[in-house]
Amino acid sequence: MGNKVSSYHFINIDQFQIAESISYIKKLYEFETVVCFDLEDSIPGEYDEKHKNNIAAAIKLLLKEIPGISLGIRINRPESKGFRSDLEFLNFFNKYFNIEVIFIPKINNLSSITFVSDVLKSRNINYSQIIPIIETKEGMNNISEIGQASNQLFRKIAFGHADYNFDMGCFPFFHQNSSTYWGWINGILNAIEPNGKSIVNSPLLFLSDDKLFIQVLKKLDSICKNGIGQITLTSNQTKLCGTFNSVPNFHSIKFPSNKNKNADNIVDNYEKYKTNNQHIAIEPTERYLISPQEYKAAKKFLVKNA
Repeated sequence: MGNKVSSYHFINIDQFQIAESISYIKKLYEFETVVCFDLEDSIPGEYDEKHKNNIAAAIKLLLKEIPGISLGIRINRPESKGFRSDLEFLNFFNKYFNIEVIFIPKINNLSSITFVSDVLKSRNINYSQIIPIIETKEGMNNISEIGQASNQLFRKIAFGHADYNFDMGCFPFFHQNSSTYWGWINGILNAIEPNGKSIVNSPLLFLSDDKLFIQVLKKLDSICKNGIGQITLTSNQTKLCGTFNSVPNFHSIKFPSNKNKNADNIVDNYEKYKTNNQHIAIEPTERYLISPQEYKAAKKFLVKNA
């Protein structure tokens, strides 16, 4: 449909030294992405303060190096313990940058979004847009109500498929290479597009599979009416979003063979490759990102089927 892809690149700020992070972000800046930091509780508690300090150091350097860069952040869900401390961090963030986007995870209803918006205003936090993330069964059940909200409140809705798979009790997980996944996406689009809203697609966890990633963008382009958003996790995914060309009259899509991993492999690889300062693991051969949700679901599956 001739959509331009807006990308939101989530950076693991703890992966590099700060100077390396700035160099990496400079490369991302060329692709006109929104570079997003992450405060959500996927960061283990004992590393939370160090994690925020790393983000703070990066923000200060970015003001000097790339003052025009668009920055975003994912905060904790409004019901969580971390939400209040996140607000303090957002006030610090605003000393250096107006925040382009604030992602709000695990939204279950419209009132939660309104609550966060009101709190941000009361704290004089400046931002361009908020993007609620649908990643629970309750949130999906209330997607029609959420989609009918005023576009002045928000214009985009993100989907988080790892949490949604887990909340639905799915195993194996349904990823972008399954028809079930696209059934979920169509359900969201049917609820939000009549009111002029657009979707931000869940990240592709097959980090090295550029062919599949391009297929995903083509699929989105063929079904989305109001533009495309895509969360990215690698510089190449972000580059592919920036250079994506629409395919006129694209209707069919052939995904690669199902890549769902079996439970034993997921558990073994997660426990082998998980780093101490985060909950994710990346299997190095295929560079498949194993989320903590998929790991927990795999362990439950093994116990149930022992």
